[in-house]
Amino acid sequence: MKDMTMCAQHGDLEGLAQALAAPDAHERVNDVDYRGRSPLLVAVQANQPEAVEALLAAGADCEQTDALHDTPLLAAAALGYGRCLSRLLAHGASATVLNRFSSTALMSASERGHADICRQLLEETDVDVDHQNTLGWTALIEAVLLGDGGVDYQQVVEQLLAHGADVNLADAEGVTPLAHARWRQFDALSARLEAAGGHEQGVAHDVSDHVQTRTSAPRRA
Repeated sequence: MKDMTMCAQHGDLEGLAQALAAPDAHERVNDVDYRGRSPLLVAVQANQPEAVEALLAAGADCEQTDALHDTPLLAAAALGYGRCLSRLLAHGASATVLNRFSSTALMSASERGHADICRQLLEETDVDVDHQNTLGWTALIEAVLLGDGGVDYQQVVEQLLAHGADVNLADAEGVTPLAHARWRQFDALSARLEAAGGHEQGVAHDVSDHVQTRTSAPRRA
């Protein structure tokens, strides 16, 4: 019998089908490895959407978390795997679940400049566009503060603003998105935020220490 997790990781659909047809498959479909990862999470991290679909159809738990408290949907959003995300959403995966930093999938996608993922989450789910994590950061702040100010992040900001993000919602230190953008010398983002009614408030500063301790990027399989 082939290993379900290995088949999921490598997109071995024939082997996965055999594993899922085993008499005890319903008991094993949510088994985890030493990192707490289910076959479904491994399939997502390896960007294997067909394996994701097969596992979901077999009853895999789409809300199961690993040792780092990431769900398959959180991983798909952070890694930018839209096809995996679509399958998870179709099977009812929650987009409001929080990771270990109290951040949403939308925030992880914004942090990494995945504009298409942000659009999908904003249009197809009830994720809170202004949710704040343990540092008071929103998806908008993360796109400004943790990005490079380039085209991808400009598109993320456009998506967030178009879906009602509060342009003046400050972080836990009282710093607004515009203040962060100007401190980082992101002219295009600064201009866009100002045009949307943004105000410069608070004293922005280097947050590299925070970033090193809170990065939510899940590891690929």
